[in-house]
Amino acid sequence: MRDQIVAHVARDAPPALAAEARALVRKKGNIADQLVAAGFAPGKVLEVCCAVTGVPPAAPAWLQEPRIPAGVDVDAALCRQLVCVPVARQGGPLCIAYADPEIAAGVDTLGFPEHAPYLAL
Repeated sequence: MRDQIVAHVARDAPPALAAEARALVRKKGNIADQLVAAGFAPGKVLEVCCAVTGVPPAAPAWLQEPRIPAGVDVDAALCRQLVCVPVARQGGPLCIAYADPEIAAGVDTLGFPEHAPYLAL
């Protein structure tokens, strides 16, 4: 998945920046954060990560004033470890915003209650 994200974001980048992005494929950690730190625009990185993973972006209103929905029982330590936060309830299901696209794409194995994943940078 990292290689697909990098290939898409580096496609139209200047050669030096594209080379820096390609070097990130072999690294560990949050690829979205690494691409932004390398100089890619956060909006472009988010757009590409959403396209590659199939995980939609979190609504800006959820991120501007995040409110953990009432009655939500999630492991706070796990949220800190995975860099995610429950941000809303959308028509019933819990919505959790993740900072790492690779983690968001694997939500079925994370140990949270049933929820809809979203990406946020």
